Amino acid sequence: MRRNNSVINLTFFAICLALILLMSFVPQLGYITIGVISFTLIHIPVLVFSYLKGWKWGWVYGLVFGLSSFLVAITRATGGLDIFFANYPIVAIVPRLLFGFLSGVVFSLIKKMIPDRSKRKLVLAPTCFILTVIHSLLVFLFLYLFAKDAAEAAFGGAFWPSFYSMIFLVGTLPEAGVAFITVPLICWPLEPFYERIFKNAKEAKKESRRLTLLLEKGLKED
Repeated sequence: MRRNNSVINLTFFAICLALILLMSFVPQLGYITIGVISFTLIHIPVLVFSYLKGWKWGWVYGLVFGLSSFLVAITRATGGLDIFFANYPIVAIVPRLLFGFLSGVVFSLIKKMIPDRSKRKLVLAPTCFILTVIHSLLVFLFLYLFAKDAAEAAFGGAFWPSFYSMIFLVGTLPEAGVAFITVPLICWPLEPFYERIFKNAKEAKKESRRLTLLLEKGLKED
């Protein structure tokens, strides 16, 4: 059966969308809350699919991540930041969109600079760790820009010291550690499978184009 790139892209998008929605709305799966501490794991599928698809689709996966966090915040708030995500949608959505886009750009550059897949293994894990930290910084940067006073009132202290002590050390670093371990373990076996599907689709498209040209040539000769 012939497949084209559009079908593959939509298929991967549907899989990522399903995973994010499942992790978002099943309690304690994508957003894990322990007391007042909240851990986010939905950055994992965003990193995986951004690695496979690059920047052209990375921002889409990030957008879905942001929309899901906003929907969770307004329907069943779980973590301490959900009140800000619900009241300031830009804080919930835009940083995740930028995170997906940036992840896709970084992974695309890594693939271009390190074409050998075995060598990319050495940089994939630390890259995922750093991107996860950047995701957290983006969220708090937007929180600082749009809801600094409300956040300081909720934290009971100055914004950035509160972020560092309450969020970065307790929440962001464990999330980054999970990404460091799990994303490479998922991407390494999945990447050859994806490349094989994509290669088959390109070959099918090329063969279809060749047959079309032959058919047009035959019709002109007749």
